[in-house]
Amino acid sequence: MEAHKERGIDTMLGRISIKDQFELEVKAMSSEDIVLLDEQLRFDSMSIKGQLDQATATFHETGERSNSDWFRRATAAGAIIGWKIQRLQREMGRIRRETKLKRGAEDALRDQGYERAFFLLAKEKFPDTFKQIVEQLGEMPCPTCEGQGGHNTLLGHGDFDSETCSDCRGSGMIAR
Repeated sequence: MEAHKERGIDTMLGRISIKDQFELEVKAMSSEDIVLLDEQLRFDSMSIKGQLDQATATFHETGERSNSDWFRRATAAGAIIGWKIQRLQREMGRIRRETKLKRGAEDALRDQGYERAFFLLAKEKFPDTFKQIVEQLGEMPCPTCEGQGGHNTLLGHGDFDSETCSDCRGSGMIAR
């Protein structure tokens, strides 16, 4: 309970947690740096898992336990690395989605025709005018999420992170 209170006080004082700090650092990284860090963390994770597996196998074979403090710290380190890998994957997905949206106008021209390309390019280049036109047209499917209201990002086995579309605020429609 004390640790929880301290975290609350840190938040009020403007201090950030280690997790928040890591997320800020990742957001400032280039996609190449994220990939390199992901590879390094995956290597570290495999190394820790190998050591834990070896300690478990030794226990089953000989009955000799490894140092419990080491085992606890190694298990915790593996979990932290897993969490960091998850956050890197989420950030890489966000970068891919943003890149896809930026290329959307070019791809739309090639794949979906001139009207879609014009629509996406107008939204990107003239956001205020675009919003005024949308208000005059009335309700229509959101071009960003294609009427879905957002998207889900796979975090792990059956674990999803849902992000609401910032343009339609989750409704799937752009309304007046």
